[in-house]
Amino acid sequence: LACFVLPVAAPLALVYYVLVQQNMVPSPLALQRQSAAKAAETKVEEEGKKAGSDTTPASGVKTESEGKAKAGASVVGKVAQRPQVESSVEGGRPLTGGVALLRRMREQKAAQAKRDNPDKKILVAYASQTGTAHEIAKVVHAQIAESCGSAKIPVLAAFNDVDIDTLRADKFPLVAFVAASTGDGDPPDNTASFYAKMLRKSDDEFKGVKYTCLGLGDSNYTRFMAVPRNMRKKFQSLGAENIYWDAEADEVDGLEETVDKWTEGAVKAVLKEYNALTNRSGGNVEAKGGKDSGFLGLPALLPRRVQFTWLSAKEGEGVKKGLRFSRDHVDGRGSYGPLAPYFAKVKSVKRVTPADYEKQIIHMELCLEGSNISYKPGDAFGVLPENSADLVGKILSYLGEDGSKCFTTSEQLNSIQTPCSIKDALSLHCDLTSPPKKTLLRMLAESCGEEKEKASLLEMISTAGKERYRKEILEGQPNLLDIFQAYPSCKPHAEDLIEFLPALAPREYSVSSASQVHTGEMHFAFSVVEYETVKGRVRHGVATTWLSKLAEEVEQGKTVRIPIFMRPSKEFQHPESISKPIIMIGPGTGVSPFRGFSHYRSFLQSRSKQDVGESWLFYGCRDRTKDFLYEEDFTELHEKSLLNHYEIAFSREQAEKVYVQHKMQDHQEKLGKLILEKEAYVFVCGDGLHMAKDVHKKLEDILCTSDAAMTPSSAKSYLQDMQKGGRYVRDIWS
Repeated sequence: LACFVLPVAAPLALVYYVLVQQNMVPSPLALQRQSAAKAAETKVEEEGKKAGSDTTPASGVKTESEGKAKAGASVVGKVAQRPQVESSVEGGRPLTGGVALLRRMREQKAAQAKRDNPDKKILVAYASQTGTAHEIAKVVHAQIAESCGSAKIPVLAAFNDVDIDTLRADKFPLVAFVAASTGDGDPPDNTASFYAKMLRKSDDEFKGVKYTCLGLGDSNYTRFMAVPRNMRKKFQSLGAENIYWDAEADEVDGLEETVDKWTEGAVKAVLKEYNALTNRSGGNVEAKGGKDSGFLGLPALLPRRVQFTWLSAKEGEGVKKGLRFSRDHVDGRGSYGPLAPYFAKVKSVKRVTPADYEKQIIHMELCLEGSNISYKPGDAFGVLPENSADLVGKILSYLGEDGSKCFTTSEQLNSIQTPCSIKDALSLHCDLTSPPKKTLLRMLAESCGEEKEKASLLEMISTAGKERYRKEILEGQPNLLDIFQAYPSCKPHAEDLIEFLPALAPREYSVSSASQVHTGEMHFAFSVVEYETVKGRVRHGVATTWLSKLAEEVEQGKTVRIPIFMRPSKEFQHPESISKPIIMIGPGTGVSPFRGFSHYRSFLQSRSKQDVGESWLFYGCRDRTKDFLYEEDFTELHEKSLLNHYEIAFSREQAEKVYVQHKMQDHQEKLGKLILEKEAYVFVCGDGLHMAKDVHKKLEDILCTSDAAMTPSSAKSYLQDMQKGGRYVRDIWS
């Protein structure tokens, strides 16, 4: 019997002894004294003990509760004089021993939960179309969570996932947000509904809320920083207070430097305010990561938030490979999106350029019959592309992963529909070609087996490696495979890679048809992107290369479908009235929407008796025998006087290059009168880096030449007024 009892009793006795020594349970002597005191208690005291039971009295028994509380008071008075170690009162009865210990543990747990999950939290929100703003917001969120020691204090969310009524001082007193625009000043999809609600708000509904904002934009666009600026202005008008620099990062100048500076300062400012607001003593506002790694200024190592469950080979059977969505999905209202696109059949393709020409341009026609999709000339549509099968295969081979392995996730990750295979995740959902952000490189550094390679990656993304990062990443433009080849010991787990890689973004194209003329169809043209980086790496555009391969399959007689969804344009639309003149300027594939404009205008002319304003088209390409896009359409419309003026700049057919702005110069007097006297509409589409700026400058010159009283400053103001009135609209890209 002793052999069985002693091994159990001895540890228990030791634990009891330690608890007594730590004053966490009463000793036997204390228990004897308590027993003697209880024997001497009166009947009133006995009732007081009953009142202290764990059962709460029914509400509304006010006099009985008061009586028991008084009876319990005498018990408290006596027990307080006893040599007990732990005593608390519940309902009038003192708690001692194990009961008191249990209560103490509960209170400590509740207090800890309160600290970890406070009522007042920090909102880190983002308005992101391509994923850049989201990536920056994730860094801010991670740094705040790391610095304040709790992942539950900061909340990361897209604006559409934020209940706007919770933006108040008692819920989210502090907001740090990163915002970008899409199109020419429109809110991103994940912010549109919040944005609309916010603009309808009035009074001081955000009073007590403090914020800081980082805006992302491209100064080539007409409405530069439209969404960030509008959001900041509205936050302030609703009573919110700015606590740190509202930064604006321009893609033309490079985002990195401004983003890093704002992120560091915003995190410090937000934590300082939060600590003061909640009387928190913790929260190191200095940049972390330096002490442990030996490098200062490292981006936070983002935490894993998604749980992957790997399926057996049998469980993985039946998973539809290569499909994110049902190919048969049809929406009754014709409403499709990135998560539920329409798979449009490619009806036909036409190669504009010779097969051996350095630049490939392809015209593609989609069948929309039965889709319920409607569109107008000037609209754009999104395409969900696929990564190169060769690139995906090389990455899988490098990682030693079986691409057919399937998994499910604990929550939605990007647009991944699970069960999904590793191959499909990399092919359809992950951006494998963009230069990696610092947060991704931080994760990859932790996946290196060689310390030298890990240190090299960490040094590059630290403060000391700023110049190296600029040269090797921003200028060198490596893709994921390039990083693996440069750091061969870097072997991340598949789940880490899938979670941390940016989402593969949709690509948008301008519609080049008019539904009234091209019934049941939608047309577009694209130039296959291929270029060489400063490091000599040849790069191919993800979407255009994929579409080019699909075009080859169509030419071989195969049935091809591509996932699409509409992107209606709010401003880049043909005027409903044809009485006003229209001037269209679009070199290269920028002429695509003007094919739709011209066909639509001819349709309106055939049904209208009103006077028709002049129509002008300025188009440019390199060589009339090589890359002349939509020559037949525009020539026919011009010959029928449905397109009054058709001016073409063939840039490389003579020694000195000629562009669309030079053709505009040739007709500056007529153009000036059309704009100033006839209130002509001006539309520009195409390259925003050079062409759009040159055309804008030429318009200013034309106005000054046409009106002697017009100065360069007033010409600029006149064009701005035209933009506000919808008479000067641009659809440009970098």
